[in-house]
Amino acid sequence: MPLMSSSFTPGQAQATVNSFQDKGQRQIAQAELYYFSARAEECKDIAELYLQDKDIYLRLSAGLLYSFSNLTLGNPSAAKMGFRNIQECLHQTEQNPPSNEAMASCVFANYLAMVLMHLPTDKLPPLRDFLPYLPAGLHTMPISTKNTQMRWDCASLSFSCSMAVILSPWNISTV
Repeated sequence: MPLMSSSFTPGQAQATVNSFQDKGQRQIAQAELYYFSARAEECKDIAELYLQDKDIYLRLSAGLLYSFSNLTLGNPSAAKMGFRNIQECLHQTEQNPPSNEAMASCVFANYLAMVLMHLPTDKLPPLRDFLPYLPAGLHTMPISTKNTQMRWDCASLSFSCSMAVILSPWNISTV
């Protein structure tokens, strides 16, 4: 999520979106801005274009944006499709991991989607195994934030997401 991982002064979000050199990152950042500006339809339209992108990071961002914008629009079946896309990214990387960082991003995105939707995470690989491969804002989180089943609870994951946004700049090779 390039825009969430950026910093900008109030009123400069669109200028920040426009500053992304990579077209895919710029488009996903625009979709984020639409979503957080209560323009879910525009967000969905852009995110849909990246659901099958070869870039795993754009795909994961698109899946999250597509799912949550469709929930906002009252389209639960389309939202499920976006969440399935995130799960497919994980299954593909489990079978043939392109990198530890990509695998970690897939695991994290799955936890994020499942926790925010209040769904069980017990079939996911333990997130703690992938923390060293996530951006600094996430992999430095104290291990004590996990619950007794060695899984992260909702509050811990939400806090971690917030920390990632605050501490980690968008870096396509490690996000």
